[in-house]
Amino acid sequence: GEGIAAGFDQVKSGWGGIDVWLLGIGFGFLLFFDFAGYSHIVIGSARIFGIRLPENFDRPFLSTTPSIFWTRWHMSLSFWIRDYVFTPLAAAGRRYSWWPYVALIISMALFGLWHGAKWTFIVYGVYHGLVLVMHRLGQQMKRQFFVRLPRYLGAFLSWGTTFVVLSVGFIFFRANDLTQVWTMLTAVFTPAAYGRFAMPLSFYVLTSTMAVGYFVVTAGHSLLLSWRARYREAISERREPAEGKWPVPIANFTLIIGALFDFFTRRLWWWFAPALSILVFWVGLVIYTRDAVIA
Repeated sequence: GEGIAAGFDQVKSGWGGIDVWLLGIGFGFLLFFDFAGYSHIVIGSARIFGIRLPENFDRPFLSTTPSIFWTRWHMSLSFWIRDYVFTPLAAAGRRYSWWPYVALIISMALFGLWHGAKWTFIVYGVYHGLVLVMHRLGQQMKRQFFVRLPRYLGAFLSWGTTFVVLSVGFIFFRANDLTQVWTMLTAVFTPAAYGRFAMPLSFYVLTSTMAVGYFVVTAGHSLLLSWRARYREAISERREPAEGKWPVPIANFTLIIGALFDFFTRRLWWWFAPALSILVFWVGLVIYTRDAVIA
């Protein structure tokens, strides 16, 4: 977090193109880990008392379109804007085909203003409003011209484009003023700027590792969930009629992994609490030993 803040606040010699991209990506993940983190703390604390609160973040950086992103990011606020700002505005001028687009931009501008009375927040909202409008228009053109790509290639390109657009938007959100936004975006669109590196090496390593690590872990978790669902489906289909018998052994590798994942997630506190206790013990021991050596 401090490295990202320093990148936006303390760089006086200008930014390189890679610097700006990693600052946008890094700040996006910083916001996500911060907001999603305390949201999950609240959700977990409420569940202790038997209260079930809805999810507020749902793997937003895996979104393949801007529209999907806003159904996964800060959902409590984005759904409120949708239901109480955009929907009434769009209904007020529904006789005009262009009015819903204007209503969308106004709604997102108010979304940005909600974060604070600052031009960068307002421009951030307008930017995302324009992105959503362009996405809707692009979807209409796609239906007219019917461009078909291989399934996985199309999904990957859609995800990559969405992630790039979101990363640029986070620059608007975090920059100190519009002058800084202009300077940073100039570096993004200037080829010569990609040969200039203003940040320390640790910034590039940590930010890249964080982003790649998130996608690897998230993709791996999604894969395990799909394998577990496949395992449960196979179990339900192959269960013996007589009760009390274990299902027929399954040789498929993915089903075996799904079975193991299902077993350990169902019995989380059998192993998680001891593992966490041992980890805390060893971390404390390392810190104590280090302090003793320094003393």
